[in-house]
Parts: sequence; C-alpha cells; structure tokens
Amino acid sequence: MPNARIIEVEGEDAGIIVGDGHGFQFFAAMRPYYALEGARFGSSGDAQKAVNRFASEHRSGQVRD
Repeated sequence: MPNARIIEVEGEDAGIIVGDGHGFQFFAAMRPYYALEGARFGSSGDAQKAVNRFASEHRSGQVRD
C-alpha cells in the first residue's frame, strides 16, 4: 500500500510525496513547485531537502518558472 506525506515549505503545502516501495514521487500542490512534478526521491527526507533547496533557490532568483 502506498504511503503519502505532505511536503511543506515555510508553513505552505508545496505538494505531496507518495511512496511506492521503490522511493517517493513528488506531486506539486502549487506554483512554483510544478517544476518538480514527478521527481523521484530515495526517501521522504531527501524529498523534503530537495523541495526546501528548490524553494530557497527560487526565492533568491536562481531558478525561473
């Protein structure tokens, strides 16, 4: 049975990750996280770190939609 977790960034829901036994897949809940739609991660912690890093880079202007 898959498990799902909400990924939050600064109190906002960025998306969810769904575990399938082979890792976790990200599904965006809002812009700008659409750029990460479908990304796969080895663990829920890896997903959270990647989304946080993406948000930080996006805020600093290093990533464009």
